[in-house]
Amino acid sequence: MTTQNPIVFILSWERPLYLWACLDSLYTSTQVPCRFVLMDNASQDPLVDRVIRSFEARGMFHKVHRRTDNSPHALAETLDAHKSEVGDYFGFVESDVTVLRSRPCWLEEFQQLTAADPSIAMLGSLIDQVDFIDPAWVAQRFPELDEDQLKFFTKSSSKERTLLDEYPERTTDAITPPGRLTFLRREAVERTGILPDFRLAHTLRDMGYKAVIATRVRHRHLSLANIFDYPEYERDNRNKFFARLVREKR
Repeated sequence: MTTQNPIVFILSWERPLYLWACLDSLYTSTQVPCRFVLMDNASQDPLVDRVIRSFEARGMFHKVHRRTDNSPHALAETLDAHKSEVGDYFGFVESDVTVLRSRPCWLEEFQQLTAADPSIAMLGSLIDQVDFIDPAWVAQRFPELDEDQLKFFTKSSSKERTLLDEYPERTTDAITPPGRLTFLRREAVERTGILPDFRLAHTLRDMGYKAVIATRVRHRHLSLANIFDYPEYERDNRNKFFARLVREKR
C-alpha cells in the first residue's frame, strides 16, 4: 500500500451552485494533506466546467476526470484507475455537500478514528439539520407538488431528522452512514464493490466490519434546497441512476 497522502474522490454532475459551495468548503476546511480527484459525470451546464476550472486555478486537484457519460460506475472506474495511489482508506464526497469547519478538521478526524479502530470500514458524518424544511410549509408554498414529490423534496421521512445535536462518543451507529461524505476502507470495498450507501453499510456489517458515523464531523446536504434552487431535479431519474449501480454491478 502507498504511504502517500489520502485520496478524496469528488463526484460532480450538474448543479453548479452546489458544486462551487462543495469545492470551496473542502478547499478551505481541509487542514491535513490529501489529494482531491474530481470526477465530472458529463455535466452539460457550462457553469460546471467554469467552477471546475476556477478550482483547478487554485491548484486544488490532483487529477480531474471529465467523463463523457453519466455513469453510476464513475467511482469504481476512477478508483481502479488510481489503484496504485490509494492507501488503506479513501474519501468520497458528492458535490451537493459542504463540510463544516472544525478542529480537528473532517479528514483528520476520519483518519484518527480509522487508525484507532481498524474494524471501521465506512465512516459517515452528522448532517447539519438547518437545511431541513417544514413539509407543511412546502405543501402550502408549492401546492402543485403531489405527496411523493413533497416527500422527495423535504426528505420528511429521513432518519437524519431524528439525529441528536451532540453525542458523547466520537462514533455512533444510530443510523446508516449517508454515502454523500464517507471515508472507506479500500480492502473492504474491493470485496463488496461500490454499492448504494444503505446496501454498502449493511453488507460491510454482515462481513464483520463497522459502518458508523463520526459525530464530530458535520456536513450540510445542499440537495435539501432543491425545491428552491433546482426544482427540475427529478426523483425518478435519481432512483434509476442508483438502481443501475446494483443492476450493472461491475
